[in-house]
Amino acid sequence: MAWRLYKGPDPKTGEQNDLPAVQVLHDAMIQRVGEKFELPTLDERPVLITLVNEVAGVITHAVFLEAQAEICAMGDDSLSRRDWKDAALKLAELCKVYDLKFVRAFVPNVAIERKKPEKPAAIERLLYHFGFVREDLSRITPFTRRLA
Repeated sequence: MAWRLYKGPDPKTGEQNDLPAVQVLHDAMIQRVGEKFELPTLDERPVLITLVNEVAGVITHAVFLEAQAEICAMGDDSLSRRDWKDAALKLAELCKVYDLKFVRAFVPNVAIERKKPEKPAAIERLLYHFGFVREDLSRITPFTRRLA
């Protein structure tokens, strides 16, 4: 395989370079997955790098590394929305500074067990309030690699 850096639109001519081929790959992925997802601007933050595989002048694959944030909270008991609001605003502002588009929260199953079937647990209600949505894990399987 001949991996190389993605060539984005030429700022002088406006020529698209690799984008049309990558868009075709993206559209095909949407069809396979059955769910639409956005293709970020591949040569701007929060994308750190984009590589394309080119064989005989044809781009066959593309891969990009996008910076995301993971929110980790600790404490002995739950806090109210009001108590979390200041922290949420500060965290959101920092995400804007770094152009981050995704923030993930991994919540232990025990913390979201419902005491009443019709009412989500306190942490789930809090996350919903701040705009988080629960991912459908029947369609998404998370993989994690710790680098340090």
